[in-house]
Amino acid sequence: MSSASARYRELVADLVAASRRHTAATATAQESYADGAAAVEHDLAAAEDAVSSASATVTQAHRVVAQTDLAAAGVWDELKRVRGRRGRRLGGVPDAACSSQADPEALLASASTRVERARRGGEPLPPMVLPLLFFLGAGCAALVALLGVFIGWLVLLPAPLAGLPLARHWVDHRFAARLDPGAIGVLVIGGMLASAGVFLTLR
Repeated sequence: MSSASARYRELVADLVAASRRHTAATATAQESYADGAAAVEHDLAAAEDAVSSASATVTQAHRVVAQTDLAAAGVWDELKRVRGRRGRRLGGVPDAACSSQADPEALLASASTRVERARRGGEPLPPMVLPLLFFLGAGCAALVALLGVFIGWLVLLPAPLAGLPLARHWVDHRFAARLDPGAIGVLVIGGMLASAGVFLTLR
């Protein structure tokens, strides 16, 4: 009887141990399933957020492109109006081209500023530039006149006007202005005096 009782207790103990192992395995499986489901839900939510963000970015890009095209068309139309009859030959807005400038708004703002300046005829030329123009005209004319010593005195004829291209470029980029008749007169007077001085000195 004692042997049977001992065997019975062993079987009960094994059953309890098996039941505990089953319970632990079931809990572990349920926990793993819950973790896996949570990970899947997290991945799906992250993918949904990424798609939403990409869609918003694409929508914003389309909006920026549309606004840029509209602004470019406005600047182009203004340019055609400023050019008058010559503007008719410009045709439609040119196709977009690759540019090292990353910001198209900055390019359009610069173009709009230049068109507006052209419409007004340029910014007023600062008074302090006039003496510089005199010496610029004199210097360029003197160089051309000295060149005439070697290639012929006929070079003296255009020498007083030699500083005009450089002066136009300088005042355009430095002061966003144009040479008015007075400024051109000052530059030419400087060129004439320098040319006469070189001629009288070297003749």
